[in-house]
Amino acid sequence: MAVAVAALVLMATFVYLDSDEQQPYDGNDYQVPVDGGTDMTLAPDFSLPVVDDGGILQLSSLRGRVVVLDFMATWCAPCATQMIELENVQDAYSPSQVVILSIDVDDRESESLISNYKIQKDITWDVLRDGGSVGSLPVYNAKTIPTIVIVDQTGHITYRNVGVTQDTVLMEEIDKLLP
Repeated sequence: MAVAVAALVLMATFVYLDSDEQQPYDGNDYQVPVDGGTDMTLAPDFSLPVVDDGGILQLSSLRGRVVVLDFMATWCAPCATQMIELENVQDAYSPSQVVILSIDVDDRESESLISNYKIQKDITWDVLRDGGSVGSLPVYNAKTIPTIVIVDQTGHITYRNVGVTQDTVLMEEIDKLLP
């Protein structure tokens, strides 16, 4: 039974990777400048369902705090590595200062699958179900995952990186924004 399930997951991954949606992480970390690195871009507001909560979270409701957006999917191995880095960030800051949101961008993943993943990975922050609509916005451009975006207290994007982002890099970027 376990072999059959593993085979189905592997086949689904290959079908997904063959699509024009999210691309697999290629192993190279690279930072993408926001607006050429000169101007800060206002993060587009969104409202997405919170897995296991039944509620809707609106990005603009988090103004006044630094928000780390983690665009991911449950099948993405580098995304699982990113979760470990995010856990270290979560432990380093008060929720009144920094909020982490993981956003599942695979529209084929059910809430149940995402919920089980959250339990399995012991994720203590909110996981949102996007289905690709927010992650595909040009400013977020989360076609390769994981993609990390940091939004400052005023709602502006200050940092974006594609690939696994080390906790020390995230904390350095967050510390620039905190008083």
